[in-house]
Amino acid sequence: MDRRAFLNTSSMLLAASVLPFPAMATGNELIAANADSTRLSREQLLSLGISEPVRKISPPTGGSVDVTMKAKIIRRYDTRVFVYFELSRFIDVFDMYGNLVAQITTPEGDDIPIHDFAIDTSSGSVYWLTLGEHQIIVTDYSGNVLNTLGEFGHDQTDKLNGPRSITIDSHHRVYVLDSDNTRIKVFGNNGMFLRDYSLGRFTKGKKFTSLDGNQKVVVSGGLSGERLWYLDSEDQSLRAIH
Repeated sequence: MDRRAFLNTSSMLLAASVLPFPAMATGNELIAANADSTRLSREQLLSLGISEPVRKISPPTGGSVDVTMKAKIIRRYDTRVFVYFELSRFIDVFDMYGNLVAQITTPEGDDIPIHDFAIDTSSGSVYWLTLGEHQIIVTDYSGNVLNTLGEFGHDQTDKLNGPRSITIDSHHRVYVLDSDNTRIKVFGNNGMFLRDYSLGRFTKGKKFTSLDGNQKVVVSGGLSGERLWYLDSEDQSLRAIH
């Protein structure tokens, strides 16, 4: 099957949610330990037998050099692992046995720097965060743009200014770590701004780096990236986990 046919077939299967979902690989305790976490480490990826691809490049001096395309973003939804390898124009989709089962095209196939992504598997939507942009691009699995979330604004509650990380909860709300890592903006999947979490009083001497979670949204950061907080939706506060 050629690449175009593979992409068309895999996109239809993903959208229809008819790909077989095998049980999570037994023995992979690192992945099974936190069922709500959607982010995986490189070590967890390799433990599934998924290797990073190698691309040949031609340096100015001539000849060719093999360059490993490192896994830049790794996320797990249901029993699928979604990997964005650097220099790629696709998200590769693997089952829990390390088999490539589909590919998702980056927005309109453009070669743009992907900084983060999140996927709503129930709607077949991909939320892209790209470097230098102040909005979230929403596409289908084929890369067709469906919507955008947010727009640029400085010190405005419902605007974005330098988004760094993104995640989606079980109610299809989109969380964006924004504004020099000191605020979290929440949008509905229709693009409507819902609420804002201010992290100002927690940021002295700390740095918030990433959002994760589905049932419970977790913020990671700290001086060495080892601290975790979760967002309390009842009182819209940030509570320490450890």
